[in-house]
Amino acid sequence: MEWLRKLLEGATITDGKLDIDGLMKSINTEFPKNAVPKDKYNEVSNDLKTANKTLDTLKKNHKDVEDLQKEIEGYKTKMSDLEATRAKEQKEFTIKSKLKDLGCTDLDYMLYKLGDIDKLDLEKDWENKAKELKENNATFFPVEENKGDNNKNNFNILENKLSEGSTGSEAETIASAFAGALSGNY
Repeated sequence: MEWLRKLLEGATITDGKLDIDGLMKSINTEFPKNAVPKDKYNEVSNDLKTANKTLDTLKKNHKDVEDLQKEIEGYKTKMSDLEATRAKEQKEFTIKSKLKDLGCTDLDYMLYKLGDIDKLDLEKDWENKAKELKENNATFFPVEENKGDNNKNNFNILENKLSEGSTGSEAETIASAFAGALSGNY
């Protein structure tokens, strides 16, 4: 309001009266330079309120975006974990299938004996690993018989069969009781 004080001090007084017309002219000239008209003030004030609301909305949305980004990162981590688990299960299934083809009787134990299957390259190392497992754990694999040369040392094999026993009623009773016990009928 300093500008108004200067105008009032500089106003001309003639015959004890203030020159109101001259003062109004000066005020109208200086007012737009130093003050804002009410219409302009209200317009700018409304624009400021709108801008503040927009800013608050953007801040809220930014928090939502940050939360969504964290959630997306969590899902990406979960997805990569699930993919790794699936790949491991698929490799286990492939190994168990190959072990079954070899006639293995305890697939899970042989899988354990293989160790860390993540490092095992099935295409390159499988033949060696399978051979090693069969040699070190022969009781879990069927015995391979040599079909062409059953008698390497030319031994003369004699068949010694027991004489045919009589099948009396007591022997039949024992045999049927034994067969029933094996099938789970006690």
